[in-house]
Amino acid sequence: MSRHLQTTGPRALFTRARAERRARRVLEQELADYTTTADRDALEVLIDEAGTTDDEVARILRGQAQAQLFRVG
Repeated sequence: MSRHLQTTGPRALFTRARAERRARRVLEQELADYTTTADRDALEVLIDEAGTTDDEVARILRGQAQAQLFRVG
């Protein structure tokens, strides 16, 4: 059997979930560099124009913007 075959089962699901969480954390850290309102607005416009408002990037940006509002206000 080849080791490159896709496996299924609890261990494969756990490994995939862990990789997805890691990728999301990296994306969150990269998006956190856009700290000014102008930077975030420019990113949101690009996302809206691309038609991917339900995309993970859009959700992360909205969450970070809300968190920033609560920190400042």
